[in-house]
Amino acid sequence: DRDVTGVQTCALPISRKKSNEIDKANLLATYGKALLRLRRYQDAALAFRQVIASHHRLISASNAPLERDSLARLYDDAVRGLVESQLRCGVPPAVSLASWNAFRKYSDKQDAFDTRALPPDTLLLTLAVLPEGISEWLADSNHVDQFWVPSLHISELSNRLLALASDSTSSPALLHAAARELDNLALSKIETRLIQRRQSSPATLLIDADSRLGGIPWALLENVKGETIIERFCMVRTAGTWKHQRQKDSGVSSGSRAVIFADPEVHDPQLNLAPLLDARQEGRRIANRFHAASLVEGEAATEAAF
Repeated sequence: DRDVTGVQTCALPISRKKSNEIDKANLLATYGKALLRLRRYQDAALAFRQVIASHHRLISASNAPLERDSLARLYDDAVRGLVESQLRCGVPPAVSLASWNAFRKYSDKQDAFDTRALPPDTLLLTLAVLPEGISEWLADSNHVDQFWVPSLHISELSNRLLALASDSTSSPALLHAAARELDNLALSKIETRLIQRRQSSPATLLIDADSRLGGIPWALLENVKGETIIERFCMVRTAGTWKHQRQKDSGVSSGSRAVIFADPEVHDPQLNLAPLLDARQEGRRIANRFHAASLVEGEAATEAAF
């Protein structure tokens, strides 16, 4: 009995200590959010850093799935709060982007972009959903700029554009209007720099969009001249889209009917479109994922066929 009592009296304080640490981390996170709203950014950053430091210790000591999920959400909120605090304090954009990329690498288990390793003809556009708004970084291998994007209605606009684009009976005027409205919301702050880079050399644009922003149909966005992103740059890669799509139940399976258009041959010299390298191989790989798929390539992949 004494041994059993000894085990119990030893285990209870450890459990309580861990519970107290989790409660303290939650209180610190709430305190940090309050400080953020009060614009006490340095104090908020300190609170969020304490939450992040305690997270690594607590997550390694936890085996309960629900508790680990709760700690993961706590860590997610703390990092977003820290990055916003850094930006509001005037920390250089490269530092706040490095903090965000470190978070993405840890939480998503995916390689984060190292801006210093970007090729000279490549631009990286990173978007993060933060407590008080959406942060947008535009980086090349030498420089990082940061802008704030109004978050109001961005998801609504994205869903509307997707719905219009997927409906063959949609009005082209409404489709173009929605594409330009979303482009103005998401890209207007960086449009000047994008134009400068396009004029100096053909540029590749990498888009790493966080959370719900990964669902934005970036390729459809067009500027006031009616030019889409894929007309302005050699390639657009939405690096954050995979996670957004994985979280959605689209209902698409290997048994679904599918038509894949790959590597269309465009003979209009005025368009000056760059070739889509490896597009045919990619189209065939996608087609092989379906039991019954139609693959349309090259000259057969026309607007009329679509």
